[in-house]
Parts: sequence; structure tokens; C-alpha cells
Amino acid sequence: MNIIDCHTMFGFWPQRRADISPETLVNLVREHQVSTALTMSTTGIFADFNRGNEETVAICRKAGRLLLPIGTIDPRRFVGTIEEIDRLADAGVRIWRLFPEIQGWDLASRPVGPILQRLGERRCTLLISASRSGEPTRIADRTAEFRLPTVLLGVTNLQLGELVAVLPTAPHLLLETRRLADPAVVRALGQRFGFDKLVFGSASPLQYLSSALLPLQKAGLSAADLEQVLGGNMHRRLGGG
Repeated sequence: MNIIDCHTMFGFWPQRRADISPETLVNLVREHQVSTALTMSTTGIFADFNRGNEETVAICRKAGRLLLPIGTIDPRRFVGTIEEIDRLADAGVRIWRLFPEIQGWDLASRPVGPILQRLGERRCTLLISASRSGEPTRIADRTAEFRLPTVLLGVTNLQLGELVAVLPTAPHLLLETRRLADPAVVRALGQRFGFDKLVFGSASPLQYLSSALLPLQKAGLSAADLEQVLGGNMHRRLGGG
């Protein structure tokens, strides 16, 4: 089965004694028989996004099809962000990640609009954390204007009521399954909204890849539904390639 992990990283993580080196990521991906992991350098989060994107592209090139790049920019700088989106999109980078929860900026701030607009124009897909109450609603409203496909990362079963209310009016949203915990929740969301709304992400190596993967494999989904969640849905976001 083609497994695509949409949420991995490598580099360093402040105040966490965790080995998230590229070598560790590659070993974990191979160990768990993941076909492709989307990844990015954490330099792009904590230091400079241009340098981080260069590191990401270089590591992915070295790993071949095992790793594919996630691009990132920081709206706090704004100058050069649109150009960086265009540069990487021209090189085939389709998946992007923003970090308001770490970098401390507001999704409603003025620089964010042009960034989301350009990502939508370039037919990219956005990954963004939505683990706190109210965040799925705010993200859905902010990205809808730009028709930007958006994967909500880190959503939990404690947000189930909000997700059920938001999803019918936000066809551009997808959900990462990593923290939904109970396989019954995954089944219920898939049956209600379609299994094409769910994607697999692990946050590896910062988090255990197996803890995100095994509950899905044991969730009792049909082979077709499981294939969609584990790889098919993200495969389409990558342009079928």
C-alpha cells in the first residue's frame, strides 16, 4: 500500500532532547514502510525560511522519492515571501506549512492575506496546526476566500463538535488523523464527510510514527478507504505524481 506521511520534519527543536536528524527520519520511514514522507527543515521555523527551504530541497534531493519537500515562509518578515513561494512552486513544491502557533503571529494579520492568496493561485496545499478550540473555525474562514486546500494538523476528538459544524461549509478542509486517537472517531468522520477528507501525518521524528500509523491500520476501514487516508488523498494533492 502506498503510504504518504504528510507531516514530518528534521533539524533541531529548542528545549526538546529529541533526535530529529535527517538520518533518523529516513530510517523511521523505511522501518515503517512509508512510501514517501513530506518533510521540511526546522531552520525554516526557528531561523530563516530561505535557508530552511534550501536545506529541505537538498535533503529531499539526496533521499530521492523517499522524501518530498514542504515549503515554509514567515509572514512576520513578509518581504520576499511571495517571491519564495513562486520560486519553490516553479520547482514543483506543492505542499506548504505555516507556523503561527510557534512564531507568534495572527492569522488575521494583513501580511497573511497575500501569502494565502498566492498559495491558492499556485494550486498549493497548506498544512497548519489547529489543535486549540476555535482554530478550525478561524482557519476555515480565513482560507475559504482563497479556495486554498488546507490540512488541519493536530485536531483531536475533543474538537469533534466544532469539526462537525465546520466541515459542511468548508469543502477545502482536510483533517490529519494523528491525534483523533479513537479509531471510531476516524470511521465516523469518514462515513459522515467522506474518507477523502482525511490524511495521514505523524509529526515524526518529533512524535512516534507508529502511534499515528497503527491506530489507522487497526481502525477496521475497508481497503479502499484505508488507501485513501494513508496515501491516495495526499497523492492527489501532489498532482498525482
